[in-house]
Amino acid sequence: MINVTEKARELQSISILYVEDDVMIRVLFTNFLKRRFKHIYIAANGKEGLDLFNQHKPDVVVTDIAMPIMNGFKMIEKIIEINPIQPIIVTSGFNEDDEKCKGIYAYLVKPIIKEELIDLIIKSCS
Repeated sequence: MINVTEKARELQSISILYVEDDVMIRVLFTNFLKRRFKHIYIAANGKEGLDLFNQHKPDVVVTDIAMPIMNGFKMIEKIIEINPIQPIIVTSGFNEDDEKCKGIYAYLVKPIIKEELIDLIIKSCS
C-alpha cells in the first residue's frame, strides 16, 4: 500500500500536458493539478497542445476533444504518430464512440471526479 508521502513524491515526478479550451475549467483544473504535480504544461487548443507536446514530451496528456483551431482527436492522432504508446486521457462533455477513441488510455465524461483523474494519471505512468 502506497502511503501519502510516497504518493506525493510520485505525483511530483510526473509531467502533464493539459489541453482545455474552456477558460473556467482550464483555470480550475490547472490550479488543482499544480498543487499535485511539478511539471504542468497548459494549452487552450489542440495546436498549442501539439506544440507543447513536441517541446516537452510530457509523461501524460490530458485533453478535451471539442476545441477551436485543432480539436482533440486531431491532436491525439498527431501525438500517436510521434509516440504510439503515449498515455492520453480524454476529458469530454460527450461520450464518444470507441472508433474515435483508439489509442487513448482512458476516457472521462465531464464533470470530472478529480481523484479519479489523479488515479488514472498515476496508473498511466506505471
